Amino acid sequence: MKKVLFIIICLLAWPSAGTAEKFPDSALKPVEESVSIRRETQIRQDDWDAEQQQLADDLIRLKEQAQFLDARQKELQDRLGALTQDVAELEIEKQEIAQMASRLEPSLKNAFSELQQLQEQSLPFDKENRQTRMAALEEALDDPGIGVEEKFRRVFHMLLTEAQYGGALEVERRLINVDGKEIMADVLRLGRLSLFYQTLDQSSSGYFDPVDMAWTAYPQTFDSGVAHAVDIASKRRPADIVMLPLGKVAAQ
Repeated sequence: MKKVLFIIICLLAWPSAGTAEKFPDSALKPVEESVSIRRETQIRQDDWDAEQQQLADDLIRLKEQAQFLDARQKELQDRLGALTQDVAELEIEKQEIAQMASRLEPSLKNAFSELQQLQEQSLPFDKENRQTRMAALEEALDDPGIGVEEKFRRVFHMLLTEAQYGGALEVERRLINVDGKEIMADVLRLGRLSLFYQTLDQSSSGYFDPVDMAWTAYPQTFDSGVAHAVDIASKRRPADIVMLPLGKVAAQ
């Protein structure tokens, strides 16, 4: 009887098959929920950490950009100050140049007048070219559209051109008037100092008198000397010493 009773109690105390199967699900569900919450929390924490690091990097970059922009702004301000100073100095120079130009204009006119007088009193050589250049220079000096620096350059160039005539030795064949007669002759120019002539048949020679402003014949004793000088200037003979009378010399 006791054995039967014990077996019955044991059977009543032993869990049924359905109860044993449901126990693991009810026990694991809170654990799974906790793990899921933990996982989501970790993901959010990782996202926040990444976002926080990105913000920190952005802040560092913005600070660096701000420092660069501050330095660039200071550089531009310094350049602006320097340019402002340069503009002020240029304005002063501009005023000084304008004042100088106003004083230089009359001097250029005086220089032109002296050049005109020099040509009028000069020996008669290269007259057409010299007169053409003087006419162009006069027109330029009267042109208000040409700056004073360009006018100065042209006057200086004219003075230089006239000065270069003084170092030249050349022969030009042209018509000249000797004692009222037109003759073709080789005219020898010795710088700005003297002009000599020799007829093409070498039968006559002479010089230009700057005082009387006329061609004058030499005695025949000088014909060979003039012929020798003409040959040297024409490069038909090597350089040599030639004795020629200069005649009268006009002050220039």
